[in-house]
Amino acid sequence: MKRILSLVLCLAMLLAVGCTSAPPAETKPAGTNDPAASNPDGGFDTKYEWSLATTYASGDSATLAYKKFAELVDEKTGGAVKVTVFSDGALGGENDTIQAISANELEFVGSGTGPVFLYTPEYSFLMGVFLFDTYEEYTNCWESSLMDDCRDILAKDYNIANMGGFGYRGYRNYIAGKKFTNQQEFAAAKMTMRMNSNPNWMESWNNLGSTCVTIALGELYSAMQNGTVQAAEGPWTQSTSIALQEVSKYVMETKHTFEGAAIWMNQKLYDSLPANYQEAVTAAMTEAMDYLDEIGPEMDKKELQKCLDAGCELVEIDRDSFVKAAEPYLRSCFDSLDSLWNVTTYDDVKAAGAGNYKK
Repeated sequence: MKRILSLVLCLAMLLAVGCTSAPPAETKPAGTNDPAASNPDGGFDTKYEWSLATTYASGDSATLAYKKFAELVDEKTGGAVKVTVFSDGALGGENDTIQAISANELEFVGSGTGPVFLYTPEYSFLMGVFLFDTYEEYTNCWESSLMDDCRDILAKDYNIANMGGFGYRGYRNYIAGKKFTNQQEFAAAKMTMRMNSNPNWMESWNNLGSTCVTIALGELYSAMQNGTVQAAEGPWTQSTSIALQEVSKYVMETKHTFEGAAIWMNQKLYDSLPANYQEAVTAAMTEAMDYLDEIGPEMDKKELQKCLDAGCELVEIDRDSFVKAAEPYLRSCFDSLDSLWNVTTYDDVKAAGAGNYKK
C-alpha cells in the first residue's frame, strides 16, 4: 500500500507542477543557477547537493535508512544528486530543522511525526496512547483519505512533503523499577514517570495511573538512579542509548504508540525539479522506507535483548486492560469543537487504522 500511495502522490504532484509555477527553493543545485532546469531528453544533467538533517543517532535504524535514501537517489540519478545525512542533531533540534524546511532553508528532515505535532496538532492522534494496536494500523491511518487534509496543509501551508510514507522504527514501551502485569497494578504502583513535553501523552498516562514529570533525556539516567522517577517510556533504542537498563529492573512491552520514521522534503524544491528527478527522489524515498521496514524490527529486538542481558526482567502484561482503560480519555479528545482532535471522530480513526475508512 505504501508503494501505491507514493505513486499516487507522485502523479498528483507532477500534475500540480504542470499547472502551477511554484517558486524555486533557495538552495541552488551544484553547478547551475537554475534549479528548475529542464531535461528534455530525460537525462540527469543538472547536479544537486542537498542536506538531510536528523536528531537520530548515527547508528539508529532510521538514520541507516536515511543513508540508504542518499545511496539510492545517487544511484537512480547517475550521481547527479548528492544527499549528505547529518545525524545526532548536527544541524539543530527536530523542531528547528522542521521549521528550516518550512522557511525554505533546508532540503530534507528525517524524523517521526514531528511536522504533524508542530503544524497540524489536530491530526496528532496518529500517536495517541493505546489508540492503535499494530504498525499496520498506524500506516493504514496515515495513508488513508482521513489524512488527506493533513498532508495538504503540510505541503501547501508549511512547504513540507512526504512521498515515501513511514518506516518501522519501533514501538514505544515501558522500562521501570517497579513491576506490573495489568493497568490495575500499574495504577496501584503510583509510579512517577518521565515523559517528554507532549501534553496529550502526559494526560493519557496520568489518566492510566502514573504521575508524569518532564525530564530531559540527558538527565534521565541519574533521575532513575536516585529515584526521582521510577519509570520511563520510549523505543528500546532510546532506553538503551542512555543505558536505562543499568538503573531499571523490569521491561514491559506495552506497545502503547508506534514510533514511525519518515523523510520530509522541501515541497518547493520538489516542485522545482524536472519530472525524472521527481520520480527518482520519490522512488528512493519509498525504497528507503521499505529498507527500514526490513531492518527496523530486528534492530528493535536487539535493543530489547540489551536490556535483558543487563539483568532486566521481561514482564508479560495484559495489554487489553490498558487499551480498555485508555479509551474514555481518547474518546474525549475527539468529542467537541474544543477537543484536541476535533477534525474527526474516534470511530473514524479506528476505521482508518483497520483500512475501512471512507469519506
